[in-house]
Amino acid sequence: VIDNSYATGSLLPKAIDVSIGMGGLVGNAVGSSNIKSLIKNSYSIIGVDGRNNIGGLVGIIQRVEISASYYDGGNINGIKMVGGVAGSAYDSKIINSFAKGVISSQEAMSTGGIIGEIFNSSIINSYSAVKSINNNQLLFHGLIGNNKGGVISVENSFWDKEILPYQGAVSYGTSKMSQEMKTQSTYIGWDFDNVWQIQINEYPKLRNNIVPVSTTTTIPNVTTATITPPPTPVSTTTTSTTTTSITTTTIPSTTTTTIPPTIVTAVQ
Repeated sequence: VIDNSYATGSLLPKAIDVSIGMGGLVGNAVGSSNIKSLIKNSYSIIGVDGRNNIGGLVGIIQRVEISASYYDGGNINGIKMVGGVAGSAYDSKIINSFAKGVISSQEAMSTGGIIGEIFNSSIINSYSAVKSINNNQLLFHGLIGNNKGGVISVENSFWDKEILPYQGAVSYGTSKMSQEMKTQSTYIGWDFDNVWQIQINEYPKLRNNIVPVSTTTTIPNVTTATITPPPTPVSTTTTSTTTTSITTTTIPSTTTTTIPPTIVTAVQ
């Protein structure tokens, strides 16, 4: 069982052996004859660049169930058997999963938005919003590329036909316009209480499987201090000023009165 796992970065081993497969999370996943192996609550946001059996999440799945998982990594490049979730699927099931990004391949017939090549497998409650870049886009399919036989079952699964306007040689699933793909009423039978969630003008996302907002690790207990240098001394010149207080006294003016002489007459 692979649970709550994810991968980021890029894979570029073009010379890899074509038989073993290559995926953003797992190269080749094989279950036992009695019990399917399980990959759940996992995702890849890694660019994958290889040759054959190339998947956004897993290169080859055989007797494997992929549940509540997705690929949203940008570019998947391969030659043939290239898929958004799995390059090749044999006796397997993909449920409540999706793929977004761009697929580039040389053989369109074995390239699909969810599975490149399929045998006796099923896709349930899943979608693809994958753009194709290859030699013959008319043969590229929104969900499944090449059918190798067995019982193929596709239930309540969709692809965005505005991104990928082709249905391939055989139609699997249902194509929808971009706005319909971003509307909850499109997904009848899907569990939006426990498994899925959807926002306005966005594709559905898995509730328990969201890409971290940031991969930056914060180290606790680190204090950042800002040190301010002391101010540069300033030369100060002091000027002493002596103030002389002058008090002015006003002397009132004196009025001089001239008294005429008194004439005294003597009596003899």
